[in-house]
Amino acid sequence: MSFCSVDLTPAAVSEALLHRYPAGGGPLPAINEKFQIKKKSYVFINFLYAFYSIIFTVVIPALPVLTLKICNDNSSRASLLYGTANFVRYISEFIASPFMGSMADYSGRRPLLMIAFLICGVEFILLALFPSVPMLYLTRSMAGTMYNICACTML
Repeated sequence: MSFCSVDLTPAAVSEALLHRYPAGGGPLPAINEKFQIKKKSYVFINFLYAFYSIIFTVVIPALPVLTLKICNDNSSRASLLYGTANFVRYISEFIASPFMGSMADYSGRRPLLMIAFLICGVEFILLALFPSVPMLYLTRSMAGTMYNICACTML
């Protein structure tokens, strides 16, 4: 007595697969071509992310030295300034994450990634050209707002 009327022998399964997906064509080549086009479209974004990561590894170790220079070699004030600037960064990241996620869902990830990389580049340029306390807070809040898009979207 059989509960199933379908023949599940290996010969019947292979015949059904060959009938559904013939060796000379079928839906598989179209799917492969579609995925190859998508892979090529993210090459530039991956390059930007690698470039941003290199710049990030140079700038982040230099920030304590920059804050010490801004504070005229007063190490206690520089450490307080550096800590509050990082606090501003992480608070802005915490507040902006839901909004940036919904914007990425609405407009797509690619345009938002391009805007995020542009703003992060502007942040580094502003901090290099105008080292001051308000600019440090402004650039750290810009980094917090846009860094979650740069990092999380690339995963």
